[in-house]
Amino acid sequence: MFGVPALRTEDPRFLRGEGRYLENIPIPGALRAVFVRSIMPHARIDGIEGLEAARAMSGVVAVFTADDLQIPPQPPSGNVEGATGTLEEGAFLREVLARDVVRYVGEAVAVVIARSLGQAQDAAETVWPSYDPMDVVTDVEAAVADG
Repeated sequence: MFGVPALRTEDPRFLRGEGRYLENIPIPGALRAVFVRSIMPHARIDGIEGLEAARAMSGVVAVFTADDLQIPPQPPSGNVEGATGTLEEGAFLREVLARDVVRYVGEAVAVVIARSLGQAQDAAETVWPSYDPMDVVTDVEAAVADG
């Protein structure tokens, strides 16, 4: 395996700009989703403003938060040991959309569904979570310490 070139049949079309992506395939009636993501690395969510304004915008079909969806916490995809079970058992279950706490920059807090990407982006910009910042732990030893 080492020293033997891998023949990749897909590369030439990508290098020539001829790759096909889902983004480039028109699907009649398809809706677009844009996520509102956390700008905070670790914080409590105090509330989310602008939801009704976003819902009232042209082309917007729905705006959802974790409270709207009521989806139970999910294990991560892939092979993560200890991922299943209950939170009390130490499982790494997470909400699909952050409910009370954001744990990293970019964690999804809300999702806007609209008829076009532009409409979804415009509406997402009106949704503003209010945060109460919490301490950030970047050291493994501190992260596993009691408390």
